[in-house]
Amino acid sequence: SMKLLHRPLWGCAPILKVTTRTFAELLSIPPSSQHTQPAGTLRRTAHPCRRRWFAKKAKKVKNVSGSGDEGVSSDNGEGLVRVDIDGLSAAMVKAVQHMQKEFAVLQAGRATPNMLDAIQVKHPSGDALPLSATAKVLVQSANSLQVSVFETALVPAVAKAIEAAELQMAPEVQGRIIRLVVPRPTSEARTAISKQVRKLADHAKSVLRSARQAAMKQAKALPTKDETRRAEKEIQAVLDEYTKKVSAAAEAKEKEVLSV
Repeated sequence: SMKLLHRPLWGCAPILKVTTRTFAELLSIPPSSQHTQPAGTLRRTAHPCRRRWFAKKAKKVKNVSGSGDEGVSSDNGEGLVRVDIDGLSAAMVKAVQHMQKEFAVLQAGRATPNMLDAIQVKHPSGDALPLSATAKVLVQSANSLQVSVFETALVPAVAKAIEAAELQMAPEVQGRIIRLVVPRPTSEARTAISKQVRKLADHAKSVLRSARQAAMKQAKALPTKDETRRAEKEIQAVLDEYTKKVSAAAEAKEKEVLSV
């Protein structure tokens, strides 16, 4: 019998071992049982010199809106916390712009091209298209509009859509031109429009406060009180700026409505 021992050159523990059996005994093992590796024949051992290395977890960045790189940030050891002031401003700009679009649709007795933005025209193919995709709207005077339809075949559909919008404007068709006269609102109508203006302004301010609240949560996650106070001061300054813009726009619109 013999003993076969294999060792690596650098002196680590053996990897393969063969027990003391004669070659005749090894050759006499049936082929079907060679795959089972009975105890004492062939054993593979773990190599003690091998090591596993694990990658470190990447730091996470937390943003208010994720749209900009400028802001108040700090590394607290667990991840980078960032208050995105530019993203906060962008969200508030969007809220103010949406309010102004709603103001333009309100019929205050003065002709504006945006008065017809909400109208949808039914195309002969069955699709509903915005009026701006089928015609061009121009202001003719303080109380009249001119709608130039791009295709003659669409003139009846455009006129029908204007009538269905219940804007109290009777379309006057002349070829591909549709003329509209904006009616002068009554005292009751002006009061109702003024209330609608205030309602839209209040909604816009609510959106601004929601954006501020989300930013404040990020500010409170900063590691030091000084950083938190500085971030909260910047956030409040942004809110105050856009709240003043909403109030100024609403005041101007109310003045326009009541002065017609």
